[in-house]
Amino acid sequence: MHTNPSLAPVFLEINRKNFPQYVDHIKNTLQRSSVVSFAVHSTVCPDSAKWRVGESLQEHYLRLAKFSLNHSIFGLGISCLEYHPADEDPTKSSSMAVRNFNLTLGTAAASEMSPQDGRRMRQMGYDLNYVTREAVYYYRGKEDVVPNHLEESKMLRDIFIALHGNGSHPVVVKNGFLNILMAYTALSGLPGDGADEYLQRLFYLFPGKIIDLGVSVKESSRTISDAQFAFPLEGLDSLDVFSFVHPGSVDAKASGPNLQFPAVLDSFRNLMEFSRRLGGDLSKTSLATAVASYGNRLVSVAAPQPVQLQLLPGSKFRPTKKRKIEFDFTIPLTASSNDAGISSSSDPLKPV
Repeated sequence: MHTNPSLAPVFLEINRKNFPQYVDHIKNTLQRSSVVSFAVHSTVCPDSAKWRVGESLQEHYLRLAKFSLNHSIFGLGISCLEYHPADEDPTKSSSMAVRNFNLTLGTAAASEMSPQDGRRMRQMGYDLNYVTREAVYYYRGKEDVVPNHLEESKMLRDIFIALHGNGSHPVVVKNGFLNILMAYTALSGLPGDGADEYLQRLFYLFPGKIIDLGVSVKESSRTISDAQFAFPLEGLDSLDVFSFVHPGSVDAKASGPNLQFPAVLDSFRNLMEFSRRLGGDLSKTSLATAVASYGNRLVSVAAPQPVQLQLLPGSKFRPTKKRKIEFDFTIPLTASSNDAGISSSSDPLKPV
């Protein structure tokens, strides 16, 4: 077990074998975080998920909702930051404790897997045999229909509940319309049959609010050079910990199957970009200002403008138990990958 924090960025690799060992650690980390970032790697082709010319919000949502039901997530990256402000002593600087988790996932239900999906996964460094053998399985649908033997799926849902928080932290994504929809469908419940209803649900589901880095803003002129980042290692098995060389790559130790480009690399990049935007000041006041300025918006690639998360005038949508709010989804699930807009000539998913 590690005890002393690392000054170099590290992440914890989570698979089926060690997942039970780290469930409580992940939930506790999420609950005390100042800000959380997450990223999803899925079999959805990025090009097919772009906003189409002339497409309405409802049409775009229904098309991507079908993706979330027909396709699977194979990587989930979660990056958590605890901000500790500097004391009154001007010689001291603020500190930030960052914990990164990379979860290899698989679906317990049927999903589409085309040859180009497998090729894209391999080009990203994912080994299909590893994913099949080591993935933590999730189960789509309402919580009360999850089979009893899929205890790991229930634990994943508990982690997602801790991720979207109780108002204590904002959640950072990048071009997050698809990512959040995929994560919601896999780890919370079926999507609704309308965009407005779904966006209102997200408004309540993320009380700490969502920050989408796809929304263009002017970055702070302040520097983060004085901020001290630490990567705590207490309670972690050294065999499960891997290092980033820098926010753009993973070290040689992690060059094996499934770790060349983990989803956590995206979540960590997003967290660092958000910190840079705020000049290293992740105090409650600074976070509240960011949320007020450009929070509660979601960006879809090539969309004409961000989508606003808000309670619509006259709406009676007032969920009181987030885990029990479910809606029927009426789109037929008979479309093939090509019907959904996935081309065999599409480029593989690339780092953003």
